[in-house]
Amino acid sequence: MLRASILLLAFLLTARADDAMDALSSSIALGGQEVLAAVRSAPVVQVQRVDSPDPSTYAEGERPPLLELGKPFPVPTGDAVKLRKILMEGRTYLAPPKRCRFRANVRYFFEGSGSPVSVVLCFGCGELEVWRDAKMLAFSPFDSAYGKLLGVTQRLFPDDAFLAEFSPKVFEERVKAMRDSAEQGAPPH
Repeated sequence: MLRASILLLAFLLTARADDAMDALSSSIALGGQEVLAAVRSAPVVQVQRVDSPDPSTYAEGERPPLLELGKPFPVPTGDAVKLRKILMEGRTYLAPPKRCRFRANVRYFFEGSGSPVSVVLCFGCGELEVWRDAKMLAFSPFDSAYGKLLGVTQRLFPDDAFLAEFSPKVFEERVKAMRDSAEQGAPPH
C-alpha cells in the first residue's frame, strides 16, 4: 500500500511539473501569461477568414495589411474547447527552423475581460502571430499541432476551396523544402 501511495504521489508531482512546463511553453509562444490566461478563459471565441498579399509583393520584414475575406463568426463550443487545448499545449510550438514568408489564412479572436487576443494562422508555413491592441506579441511555429488546427479550421470553413487544399501530408512536404532552403541559406518561399 505504501509503495502504491508513493508511486501515485510521484505521478501526481510529475503531472503537475508537466502542466507547469506546458503552461510556461505556451505562455512564451503566445506572448506571455496574460495572453495565455485570455485564451484559456475567453467566454467568446470567433473566427474569420483572412488573407494577406502574396509574400513576393512586399519586402522581407515588411508587415503586409490583413485582408478580411468575410465577417467573424462564433466558434461552436466544442471546437472552441479543442482550439484552446491545442493552443495551450507546449508541444504545439516545437519545430525546427525553416524559411517561409508568412501569409495570413485565418484569424481567431479570444474575447473576454480586457482587449481581445487575435491569433492569425498561416497554413502554408505552419506559423502563427499573436496580436493584442494592434501590437504583435508573438510569432511561433505550430508544426506539431498542424493537423489538429487545420482540422478545426476546415470544419469551420467546410466550403472554402483554398483551405481545402491544405493537408498534413502536403505540409510535411512543404516543411522539408523550407528546411532545406533554410539550411542552404536560400531566400524564403
